[in-house]
Amino acid sequence: MRHSSEAHNVARLRVFIGEKQGPFAEMIGCTIHTLQSIETGRPDRLKLSEGLARRISAATGVHLRWLLENDLKADIVRSPDGRPFTKSEFERVQAQKKIGSTEFVQYMVGDYAASFYGQIRAILSSAVKQNLAEVAAWRIAKFLDDCRREFGHDRTLIGSEEQFGLRADDSPYLKFRQVIAGINLFRKYDRDREQSIAHDLAQLKKARQKRRRSSATARRKRKRRR
Repeated sequence: MRHSSEAHNVARLRVFIGEKQGPFAEMIGCTIHTLQSIETGRPDRLKLSEGLARRISAATGVHLRWLLENDLKADIVRSPDGRPFTKSEFERVQAQKKIGSTEFVQYMVGDYAASFYGQIRAILSSAVKQNLAEVAAWRIAKFLDDCRREFGHDRTLIGSEEQFGLRADDSPYLKFRQVIAGINLFRKYDRDREQSIAHDLAQLKKARQKRRRSSATARRKRKRRR
């Protein structure tokens, strides 16, 4: 039995935006074999993972839940508000990727990294109390390596990718230059964030003063008219 080329919402989305399987697979970061397997919609074939669904959502602007729920009768909707998805929305997302000016890139990356730092500290602190600090550190480093393979590594921020060295007994030890690089990067983030907050507050103060002056001028004009 031949299965429909639109037996999965991924296929519906691809056809809607007018992409062939090859270019679309490249856009969302998977092989054409993986895409074809998902698009068949057959239970014995590869299922859409949340990780790939998030990649598709980021690449196209379509809503993540629409992809994962895979209701073939549901209209295509956009992220994050669930409004109808249009080709214009898809083109807007593509344009943003080309100029690299998404709100996330501009404002949120440093904040996410700072939040992750706090969570990792809490995890390692708990591991220390259980005498499992080296195990936790190794697992976190392995996770970072997995992310690096998937997303890459910006060497303009930290040049070296190697997190640890190994002693003769295979226990990990920290690379000191990596520690210094991380501290310097966090300090720069902290300075930049403080300057950004100070700038925003100064702009808000100026705007308030301007409104007060405008209101005072308007009151004086009304008095003269009387």
